[in-house]
Amino acid sequence: MDEDQSVGDLITSLHRRTGTPHRFRVWGPRLPPDAWDDTDLALLLRIASARLDGRLADHVAGIRPGTGLGDVEVLRMLSRYPRGGSDIAPRLGRSPQWVSRVLRRLEEDGLVSREPSWRDGRIVESRVTDRGLDLLDEVDARQDIAVRWAFEGAGPQARPLLVALLLVLADD
Repeated sequence: MDEDQSVGDLITSLHRRTGTPHRFRVWGPRLPPDAWDDTDLALLLRIASARLDGRLADHVAGIRPGTGLGDVEVLRMLSRYPRGGSDIAPRLGRSPQWVSRVLRRLEEDGLVSREPSWRDGRIVESRVTDRGLDLLDEVDARQDIAVRWAFEGAGPQARPLLVALLLVLADD
């Protein structure tokens, strides 16, 4: 962002670039969250997260109807850490029961294979199948293009700065 470019100009240019309406101008009787007010920061993050989740869910549904964003999160995590559901649940911020339900559905769809661990037969290990990896590749390609395109007008430092801030906020 150039020093001459205000935050408002940057936001407007990003909205124009991504083709999304600048909703902060049309809040009806409510005032928009004030990004400079610490008490509104959490609200602003939730709104941004919900909108991003909605856009990403639309991408996933367009690729494979019936597959949700949670399914993709589980597939992505399993592709990095092939383990049981209880092992990846904390990494996803989800309950083991939720992950187990998703894994069952993904297995039925042929996106995940599950089998007893060779170390301990009580533990079921899950792995992403080739079909699941193909789905992940397609989803990742679309999402990567969308994210790069959205940040293009913000300058090279915008994305690393956002990632650094989110990592600080997400750290326990």
